[in-house]
Amino acid sequence: ARTVQDAINRTMQAGVAKAKAVTSVKVNTGSYNIYSYDPNPQPAGSKAKPRLKWRGSQTIELEGKDSAAVLDLTGKLQDMGFAMNGLNYILSTEKAEGFRDQLIARALGTLKARAALMAKSLGKSSYELLEINVDSNANVVPYMPKAMMMRAEAGAAADMATPVAEPGQTDVTLTVGASVLLKP
Repeated sequence: ARTVQDAINRTMQAGVAKAKAVTSVKVNTGSYNIYSYDPNPQPAGSKAKPRLKWRGSQTIELEGKDSAAVLDLTGKLQDMGFAMNGLNYILSTEKAEGFRDQLIARALGTLKARAALMAKSLGKSSYELLEINVDSNANVVPYMPKAMMMRAEAGAAADMATPVAEPGQTDVTLTVGASVLLKP
């Protein structure tokens, strides 16, 4: 166990130091697991002692808005022996809020136009928007190669190419509703 833990600790120290040197990338460490197993288990009742082997891992999570920097760092960490466990693009909170603001402006314009149409169609002189409710999908979390979960494990790696990732599209939605008072 000591040998495996020492290898993980040393690899993580080097990996975290390398990651922290990239100032545009946020670095977190995650779960640390050590376990033993018997690669050649003996039948029940055998008097032979199990020959336990130890394994373990710890994770580093990288997050940043500069895709090239995150991917370059990921390749360097893989070259150090880290194994990637996930790579995800996610819309940034700032961009999501900007899109929501645009959607609200458009939705309110549409709402006013429909209220005016209703008033005109019913022969009313004007309208008033009494209560406006905006419900946005606020479940958008920070952006870019997030959850670059990488495990430090004992073992050497061959030279690695930098990972490739391309962002996709994300839906930003909101619902706008209102109570309209039509005036005579």
